[in-house]
Amino acid sequence: MELCVNENQVSTLEIFFSLVIWLTGVLDLLYLHRVYFMRAIQHPSRNPLGHRYSPSVLAAYRSASTLVRSLKGVYAKHPQLTATIWFVGQFQCTAVPSLTLVALGSSGLPSSQHATFLEALSLSAQNVHWPLGLCQN
Repeated sequence: MELCVNENQVSTLEIFFSLVIWLTGVLDLLYLHRVYFMRAIQHPSRNPLGHRYSPSVLAAYRSASTLVRSLKGVYAKHPQLTATIWFVGQFQCTAVPSLTLVALGSSGLPSSQHATFLEALSLSAQNVHWPLGLCQN
């Protein structure tokens, strides 16, 4: 069976799947740091950036934020293509809890740093509806 697409579609598909592969690497980075990230978040000081595993907190935060921002852009540009790839929504569903944990576990930070985490959480909360919509298709 042949796939009949024009050059623009091939180009879009190649770019889309390249992005998905890149985002999978970002997701892997989030998974690699999850144990250390959680240890820092659970520390009683409520300041995960003062913990010895703070690099893992920052790596998890950056990975989750990158996933949320990237997926927002991809979905806005190619909603139907995104809707056909079920696991793309799972990226979002993995990133949102990580950002939530960073925001909740960092109440001991100075307010400016804590506000940055809360802003990322707010962005992810605005985008969480679209993966749920993908499940209905």
